Amino acid sequence: MAEKFKFQKIKKIHCNEVAKIHYKELSDGILSLFGQSYLNHFYEQMTNERGWGYVVLKDKKVAGFIFSENKDINKLGLIRPSDMGMIIINLLLKPKFIINILFSAFISRFYDSADSGKNVSIISQFAVSKCYQSKGYGKRLLKLFENESRKRSFKTILTSTHNMNLRNFYISEKRIKKEIVIPNIGFKNFIISWEL
Repeated sequence: MAEKFKFQKIKKIHCNEVAKIHYKELSDGILSLFGQSYLNHFYEQMTNERGWGYVVLKDKKVAGFIFSENKDINKLGLIRPSDMGMIIINLLLKPKFIINILFSAFISRFYDSADSGKNVSIISQFAVSKCYQSKGYGKRLLKLFENESRKRSFKTILTSTHNMNLRNFYISEKRIKKEIVIPNIGFKNFIISWEL
């Protein structure tokens, strides 16, 4: 039987599966530090008019997603007491997160300098489950994101990643307008933008 894939706007019912993919595929990111339960709560809150995006579904199960959030959202304000145990465990097991947290505060200055104003649509999270990568689903999610950004009158896409494969994907797929490379301990962070 052929695999059936469907693309649609992200909804609250997708949040748990999106959180699982985020936690697994974006495990080196700051948000993953807070655990899968936090991520589920985060996406539920973000889909309540604070963010938008798309999912790719395989037989009604999320296989990947792309998401834009309101950049002035207080992510720390979404931490619940039940999330604190996971944070402590991750900080003990992965001390590089402490450096990354401090670095993310520093990098936000560069991120804001790359943002040229209100005409910028920001990709905040983007991931496809490993077993579905390199099949064109990421390209389709990105195209849907760009089309929605145009409908919302955005002129530029902006994103940040330390994933070299994702950075290379953007470089190969888009006419990059600007790229800022910021070194960090163990990796580089790429802030990338292109015009729609």
